[in-house]
Amino acid sequence: MGHRAVVVSVVAVAVLAAGAVVGDRVALGVTERRVAEAIADGVEDVSGEPDVDIAGFPFLTQLAAGSFDDLTVTADGATLDGVPLEEVQVRAGDVSTAEPYTAGTAELTGTLTTANLTELVAEYTGLGVVELAVEEGLVIATTSVLGVDVVAGLLPRAAGRAIEADLERLDVAGSRVEVGELPQRLIDRLDALSIPVDGLPEGVELTDVTVTADGVRLVAVGTDVTVPQG
Repeated sequence: MGHRAVVVSVVAVAVLAAGAVVGDRVALGVTERRVAEAIADGVEDVSGEPDVDIAGFPFLTQLAAGSFDDLTVTADGATLDGVPLEEVQVRAGDVSTAEPYTAGTAELTGTLTTANLTELVAEYTGLGVVELAVEEGLVIATTSVLGVDVVAGLLPRAAGRAIEADLERLDVAGSRVEVGELPQRLIDRLDALSIPVDGLPEGVELTDVTVTADGVRLVAVGTDVTVPQG
């Protein structure tokens, strides 16, 4: 084979390979857009346009195999059965491409802002008006009990499908009070804070709750998860 024939063959292979790559990327882009549209239609109160990233190459091989190795969805916000989250990210592995859609692994992260947390705390504690702030890794709850200002330092934690909190410190009328000296009824009310997160898919549970400058950052993890349909 002459030099010209060799050059022509190499060019032809390169063109075919480039065409295959372009076709793969086009199919990937179309699929990511369709997934984003399905999420926007099927998930409650999604804020902004979801961004979908399907990792791995080639994409068409994954599509033919019936599952995506690594799929990541990010959105400005979403609501899980009355619990509004911001800066939401879902990362799933081994995601099926046919109904019922399932994921071998799934991790959801999102921020429950101080403002939204304030409303939920008031709803689930029965304390009435509660003001919340974050300080030194704690959620600081300020309220009034029988006309006396009470400031509680709460440490939130993951509890399966709920956010719970432990009472770490307490100031009453401006003075630090030992928790054990309080009326048991008040201790129980402050120490038993529980906010359900029932909107998580079956098999997914909270594994971490971290106090941040904006509120609390939630992490929920699951395996063999069936993706709910809108």
